[in-house]
Amino acid sequence: MHPAKPELWVLAGQRSARNGDMHAARGFFMRGSRFCTRDPTVWLAYAECELEWLEKMEARKGKKGGAEKAIQEQAEHDDDEIRLGSDDSDDDVDENGRLVIPNPANANAKKVFDDETTSKLKHNPALMQAFFNAAVAEQFFDVFTVFTRISIQGRLVQHILDSLNELYPNDASTSYCSIRQPLIGLDAHSPAYPKALRETLSRIKSSLATTNNVKALSAKLKLWLETLVSSHDLDSGLRTVLEHTIKTLPPS
Repeated sequence: MHPAKPELWVLAGQRSARNGDMHAARGFFMRGSRFCTRDPTVWLAYAECELEWLEKMEARKGKKGGAEKAIQEQAEHDDDEIRLGSDDSDDDVDENGRLVIPNPANANAKKVFDDETTSKLKHNPALMQAFFNAAVAEQFFDVFTVFTRISIQGRLVQHILDSLNELYPNDASTSYCSIRQPLIGLDAHSPAYPKALRETLSRIKSSLATTNNVKALSAKLKLWLETLVSSHDLDSGLRTVLEHTIKTLPPS
């Protein structure tokens, strides 16, 4: 056994998750996070695994037998898992036994994060690790941005941004994540894309004026904007704007 090797814990956790045993997967990830405290490898993999599970659970919504299986998996959680609310009342299912996923847009809907969970998130163990810094928070942000099909993605992304703004307000990673936020999950052909891009460009301008590391932020932005421009079917007007923005970035 090599308990201090994060790759082994990640491999064990991912294998259990692929086999449908999230209870065992969580056990591996949590034990690994206690042994491997030098870098965020286990934590990042654990977060990704939980989001993959949540994505599958939400995808089962409305499918025959899906709700019951999802609820059964929920009941099999142990005390180490990340809980999205701790209320086990019947409000989680409708009259047909179908799983009800909270709608963040509904002000009267059941909270995704209850008061107790919100308090715990403010004292998240990941934030207390010696390895945690702005760059690590950016890595978590990158993980969360991939899962555009889960209902709570916006809240997770906002939690990262809130933590970054509180702990590292002018860091290049904080600015970079904030700049990218408006475009998360948007297709370039979406009617909302131009407006979101305008917000992104506005954040680029203000962030370059306040960041404590202009070179680092400029380097990050150049790579990201070039990725956006590389889309073959991007509107010509948007392409022109992005190319101009790249040219006007400070030297990195």
